[in-house]
Amino acid sequence: MHLIIFDIDGTLVDTDGFDSKLYRQAIKDVLDIEVGPKQDFDHVTDTGILVDAVLKTLNREVTEKEFATVRDHFSDLVMEYLDANPDCCIPKKGVHDFMKTLDDRSDYGTAFATGAWGPTACFKLAAAGFSLDRLVMATSDDHFDRMEIMLTALSRAQDRLSEKDRFESITYVGDGPWDKLATEGLGWRFVGIGDAVKDASLHVTDYSDCEAVILPNS
Repeated sequence: MHLIIFDIDGTLVDTDGFDSKLYRQAIKDVLDIEVGPKQDFDHVTDTGILVDAVLKTLNREVTEKEFATVRDHFSDLVMEYLDANPDCCIPKKGVHDFMKTLDDRSDYGTAFATGAWGPTACFKLAAAGFSLDRLVMATSDDHFDRMEIMLTALSRAQDRLSEKDRFESITYVGDGPWDKLATEGLGWRFVGIGDAVKDASLHVTDYSDCEAVILPNS
């Protein structure tokens, strides 16, 4: 079998950046910290950015209470936004048909690995029409480091197989330079999607007519 692991934001779902704005707002509301661009941080995940922002700004570690308060406030902000803007999460062109193709094939497994926290990731997937049934996913709730999140997704996907089965190959599909860097660090096959990773050796614009690029044995 082959495993295809997908990032979520910008890879499966386009949000026009509303979630990034609300994330920064949540940290500002709770901790009165201004958060800069993602590129300013070593770990571009919800947990990694929060931990680093507190360390750099307040010169200390974030407390468990602060972490939980920011995470919960962010979830509330996203839910409120989705209620007011039900069409704000747009699935990438052709993605639902492509995911059905993968579901129908016995030689492929799928998983999601995202730098977002679990609740907000699920909110956005559901709003974009993805089924959450039997979802194999790892998030920033599992770790602050993207490579560790990706490895957790692999482990959970592997747990769905019988003991004698193993994945022959692993492909990660992502839209950010940090996705490309993490995939290279793990030695996996990377497929870039969107303008930010046009320099990837394997690249697609969306999921229409993408099987020959994304599927390793096509």
